Amino acid sequence: MVSVPRAELLVATLMVATLAGPALASPAAANLPLEEGLAGLVKSDRSPLSAARVWAYKVSDLSLTRAITGADGGFLFRRLPVGVYKVIAHKTGFVPAIVLLTRATQNATDFLEFELMPQKAIPLHAADDFWSVRRKIPGDVLREIQLAELEESELAEEGRGAQVQSRFVTGYDREGSSQLQRTDLEVGVRSQIGRALLRVDGTLQELRSDTDQHDVAVRGKTTSMTVAIETEGGGALRLRSTQHTLRSPRQDVGSPIRLDSHQFTYSQAHGRLSSSEVDLLVLSQNNFHTQGLLAPSSVPTSSSSWRLGGNYRRQLSDNHELRTGLTYEQRVEELGRRSDRVLPANEPHQQIDAFGLGTLRVGSGILVEYGLYSTMRDGSVAMSPHGGLVMDIGRNWRADAMFRSRITDLEDSNPNFSLAYYGGGEIQRSSEQHLYKLGFERKISDVESFRIGARHREIANTLRLFFNDDFFDQVESLYLVKGDRLPEFQMALSRKLGQKILAKFETNYAEGGGGVFTAKDNALFRNRVRYLITSLDTQFQKTSTGLFLAFHRIEQSLDPLAGQELGREAGLDRLQVKVTQELGFLVDLGTEWAVLLNVELTRGATPFSKTIDPDELRSQIAGGIAVKF
Repeated sequence: MVSVPRAELLVATLMVATLAGPALASPAAANLPLEEGLAGLVKSDRSPLSAARVWAYKVSDLSLTRAITGADGGFLFRRLPVGVYKVIAHKTGFVPAIVLLTRATQNATDFLEFELMPQKAIPLHAADDFWSVRRKIPGDVLREIQLAELEESELAEEGRGAQVQSRFVTGYDREGSSQLQRTDLEVGVRSQIGRALLRVDGTLQELRSDTDQHDVAVRGKTTSMTVAIETEGGGALRLRSTQHTLRSPRQDVGSPIRLDSHQFTYSQAHGRLSSSEVDLLVLSQNNFHTQGLLAPSSVPTSSSSWRLGGNYRRQLSDNHELRTGLTYEQRVEELGRRSDRVLPANEPHQQIDAFGLGTLRVGSGILVEYGLYSTMRDGSVAMSPHGGLVMDIGRNWRADAMFRSRITDLEDSNPNFSLAYYGGGEIQRSSEQHLYKLGFERKISDVESFRIGARHREIANTLRLFFNDDFFDQVESLYLVKGDRLPEFQMALSRKLGQKILAKFETNYAEGGGGVFTAKDNALFRNRVRYLITSLDTQFQKTSTGLFLAFHRIEQSLDPLAGQELGREAGLDRLQVKVTQELGFLVDLGTEWAVLLNVELTRGATPFSKTIDPDELRSQIAGGIAVKF
């Protein structure tokens, strides 16, 4: 099981691709000497950037080669060896830019041109600001960037040595005659302690009513704290604790809904050829999945679990890498009541997962991934072969394919249950019987691209899939059950409109089902699901304005298989409009300020909603400020 991510932005995976990306260019575009190796130019707003740092990070052996641009913004890596590189350009005050480059021969002559975007030109909560781009940068390079920023920033010169970013949003949720006050507060601090980097992030969200009525709407609170330390020697420590509490309409007094998670992660680099990681996760929930009128029989009333895992990565050669890992999980579940009978808690559920994955580069344009996942649960064993292929097609096209298929099954004496967030990436591997993916991408320029793809999943156990990372919004979710087949079509288009407007359109559509939904009263239904997730994100760089539009359509129907049991069918529509405006465009405040406005309109419900009127329009309006200093 995994907890629902904290409610910050649904746009985490739906916003525009990195604005500060590099582009391949002709050497004739710059007055630089043509020498064997990798040459390039770093600019900002068409002007060269001197004293910018450039790293050539070799993916195969994690080795680093460094360069600094001259007065003309040029850099040169002489006789860079054969291999695949991540080339990163950065200067303090700008968002880093990254490109993946393949060197076919040591004597090849390559040229890159980087256009760096000032941090102040990027909305504070855009998906491509420094705090988000940092996840794409190799750890060794990231540490050097962060140390350089701390050493060169005005804050460090003044002796404060820390950077603070905060966000405060307040508003209301209206449902019928009830109105709830919403408050979101986030604070992040990063600083340097000796040669280590410290990051502390905290969030507080609250939804409260001005009345004492217990049947009006969901109310509650969620808090989160994250502490991360990165050392110069390649070690990283991360602690995260999250607690959610809420009370749903007409809920029994004394039975609050809780979902808590606590996670400890430690990673360490072992030279340049290997690294390891250890992760411990503790989860507990009470009444989180049993609020509605109907739920699958395998959904626990309460549960507690802990999971301990470790993985190891080793570079075997310039073109070959191996990863392996082992995870142990133990979970205890309470299934509650069924047919007026209290069910006892299950025996502790124990599960061991092991995997081995390899990546092999064949030639200069083909990457092959192979491996095997295995799961042992309560004496049963499942094996899942895994394979993938990434292939460059010409200069601008790339194709990728992947499959993972479970060839043996687990017994259902103790059925598993998990939950996932749609915007958080892939569904948990343990919830999939089969997964097939195929995609094509065309990279037109540094910010313009087109991607089309499809994937087909078959579900192995009960899964609750959320489409909104707002903890208080439990309605926007679907239940998938064992046997459901879910084909999905995906498309994403990023375009530059004029010189200062960037836009990304993304849509995902899926329709399927077919599994048998067993309710807690043993009633049987045929499950059917459908969803459409569409978004348009536009960044107006000239005025430092961001506009995000999203539309969600979610449907689920349960068709009875026997008896006179009535079927259930419901759908939900949600429209979101979000605007961010940097105030530095209007007046110099000495720090980075932005105002935020978010409006959401929702109509409908799912078959599991308990008190919501599907014909009633529900609204959420919130506004606030964000500041970085």
